[in-house]
Amino acid sequence: LCWICSSLSEKPVMHSYVPGQVSFSAGGVARNIAENLARLEVPVRLFGMVGKDEAGQRLIRDTARAEVEVSGIVQDPELATAQDVSIFDEEGDLLVAVTAVETMSQLSAQDLAVQAEALFDADYLVVDTNLSLPCLQYLLTEANDRNIPFVIDPVSVPFTAKVNQLSGEIFLATPNEREAEALARPVDKLLITRGKRGVVWVEKETEQSFSVPLQSRPASTVGA
Repeated sequence: LCWICSSLSEKPVMHSYVPGQVSFSAGGVARNIAENLARLEVPVRLFGMVGKDEAGQRLIRDTARAEVEVSGIVQDPELATAQDVSIFDEEGDLLVAVTAVETMSQLSAQDLAVQAEALFDADYLVVDTNLSLPCLQYLLTEANDRNIPFVIDPVSVPFTAKVNQLSGEIFLATPNEREAEALARPVDKLLITRGKRGVVWVEKETEQSFSVPLQSRPASTVGA
């Protein structure tokens, strides 16, 4: 996903121009998780689909530069690479985002099955809900059958509906507060992100939870 980020310098005035900064980068929730793991020197392989366009080439190049294995990314010359335009307020919290992720919906469970040997050679399987529901269900079923912990980020409140429809054991979900409210199925563990207020960790088995406040101002409170 090609991420276009607009950060406002002052309180927004609706239906008017507002000063701020605009940046372009490789993005996508799962891709960003992969890059952060690689920065922590955790071996990680990324699977997905991009177009064979400039944005797709840049995404693969920037991700590979971060030491993420990118051989699992499919390039389709018939499709445009997914894009996200996010606008953040003066506090760094997300105001609104527009996403065009039709490319990811073209990735099928059959496409993933072709790469099953590499895909499931993992200690953890981490996904986001930009994938189609059949893809998510295939990955969850295979992960459960192979005893691989399944981790999912709901991405957005509307996409949380996909999580609710999945059948199988989810080891960890990482919603924000609004997505957590929309989550209507059990998961073993929850890591609820709360922007500048930090995170809340919840475990189903022990019925325990604790919160961790953020000690610094986040550059971004979303995973796109």
